[in-house]
Amino acid sequence: MASGLWCGQGVAAAVGALRGLPPDTIAHAVAIAGTVAPALAPVGNTRFMGNHVKEGIPAATANGMIAAELAQAGFTGPLDLLDDPSYDPAVLREGLGERWMIEGVYFKPYSCCRWAHAAVEAALGLQARHGFAADDIVRLDIATFGRALSLNNEIAPRSLESAQYSVPFCVALALLRGPDALLPMLDAALADAEAIGLAGRIALAVDPALDAMFSAAVPARVTVATRTGRFTTTVTAPRGEPANPMSWDDLARKARVATRALADRGFADHAVASVRSLGEGRLEPLLGVLRTRFDEVAASAAC
Repeated sequence: MASGLWCGQGVAAAVGALRGLPPDTIAHAVAIAGTVAPALAPVGNTRFMGNHVKEGIPAATANGMIAAELAQAGFTGPLDLLDDPSYDPAVLREGLGERWMIEGVYFKPYSCCRWAHAAVEAALGLQARHGFAADDIVRLDIATFGRALSLNNEIAPRSLESAQYSVPFCVALALLRGPDALLPMLDAALADAEAIGLAGRIALAVDPALDAMFSAAVPARVTVATRTGRFTTTVTAPRGEPANPMSWDDLARKARVATRALADRGFADHAVASVRSLGEGRLEPLLGVLRTRFDEVAASAAC
């Protein structure tokens, strides 16, 4: 299911809570967001993933923010939006008031589709343990769940968005250039002849046992055949999953690497420190960082 169908409601609720809006106003914001959620019928039918739509998430986020504005101004929505029999009230209320769903979110160590992460991690793990170079690889087999094969998986992606949804290309690039090459991928990667050549030696297949684990897990088994040996490993919970979480230090390093071309180290350190302050219940440091960056961008645009 496309994420944009639902993330707008979460944005509306979050914005309402941050603004201290009363519960009935937040309820209307959520109802408004649900009513104006993006129409995403084509998402399930297309294999063209070289686009910025990203399951309607950007539009749904904007809609959620607008919904909160409308509700705060007195605009109302259909509060019985989820009363239809097609929604199970028990599922909607499961854990309500007992646990935060955000605690089950995953963080991506690589800027690519989550469904590729187990294969990337498995391949890098084998390389680290056995010391083979990417040039030594004769063939690399990835056994995984069926939905991963529904991605475009282009050997020579035509855009960065398409590359993010290519399991063979992401694995090849990581083996050749290291994991930081996926934080994020740069335009130069699309012309990386060695990565394209290695991706062409990677084969994908469905493993019934791994397929049965989806969607609770996104596993992969990687088997590498080199000129001197054959190595295999299985990853069922790649780093970043709730069952295998990234540490604060891991997340801080990712932030610094991912922003290295956009901000100086001092700003990145300040931003990381401000996010850590959220754990102490302090929001102002992060708001200060965001205001500073916004002012800098606005000043640059005005020049």
